[in-house]
Amino acid sequence: MVISPNKSFFLLLALFISSAIFAQDEKNKLVLANNPINEKFPLMRFLEVSYEQFSASDYKMKREDQKYEDGTLNSQRRLRASVLVPLLRKKKFMVLTNLRYKYESLDYSGVKYYPIEYPYFTHRGKPESHYFVSSTSMNYFDKIWGKTIIVNANMTFDGSDKGYERMIGSVSALVNVYETDYTTLSVGAYLSTSKAMIFPIFPTLRYQHMFAGTPWVIDAIMPQYFYARRMIGKNGRLSLGFLLDSGMYFEYPGQEGFRKVYTFDKVAGKIDLGYERILAKSLILSLNVGVSSTYKGVFREKNEKDDFVEMSQNTNGYFTVGFSYNLGK
Repeated sequence: MVISPNKSFFLLLALFISSAIFAQDEKNKLVLANNPINEKFPLMRFLEVSYEQFSASDYKMKREDQKYEDGTLNSQRRLRASVLVPLLRKKKFMVLTNLRYKYESLDYSGVKYYPIEYPYFTHRGKPESHYFVSSTSMNYFDKIWGKTIIVNANMTFDGSDKGYERMIGSVSALVNVYETDYTTLSVGAYLSTSKAMIFPIFPTLRYQHMFAGTPWVIDAIMPQYFYARRMIGKNGRLSLGFLLDSGMYFEYPGQEGFRKVYTFDKVAGKIDLGYERILAKSLILSLNVGVSSTYKGVFREKNEKDDFVEMSQNTNGYFTVGFSYNLGK
């Protein structure tokens, strides 16, 4: 991941604005469990819709370390929607279902192709993709030697507007190893059966720490994100940090000599500045801006492990606007 030098600037700017406008009330002694950062802005939300747009950046593609294409990605737009529905809830057991949709539009220009000794497929100047996901998640909660443990088993089906493509299973576990009024720390691991994932197995860490006498909270789920957060007034939350943004879509070359379906998977590191605002009892507005740096992008044949094509892309900017809604609040 590339860390932008602008990160220090945004941090100092956020610290200056927040400390200048909002003073900490010394009489209001909160602990992590009842901090409005968690109470008013839950991690899981019933309905989420967001629109994201990236600025222009140059890119190149290689096969077997031979460059065959480069150009400019003028714009990249994403529309995402998800619904999370609890199906069953017991004292130690919960079943959830999640439906997700992503529309992605790309705009290429100045595309150049170079002769290499391997065949490669070309693409349209303004490709669009539709990605659908349906998943069912089973969660088990218990205590072992006084430590809370959460085990999750997940079954996912995905596809595109052209039809169903894959079934993927995953298992994860998380153990709460340390907890005080101001700090929680959990460690675990995640394993996926998907061959398309760049990292199919990796350790996970959940960390939250509230700085006593200040409005700031460290909130992290590693390797997914790491944020410093604080409340802005009673109904606003400011977040500054970084996250790993992963995404994929199905590619259908429609050219002789190639398989029918390929997957494109991309992982990017983002330096992110976000603001969330409670508009109504259950409705939250979110705004994000930042810098994105692509770690790796790969095309693979569906259900195959080997990289077919590698894509690299220069750092670019982005903004996101979204809404979320929760039931029963």
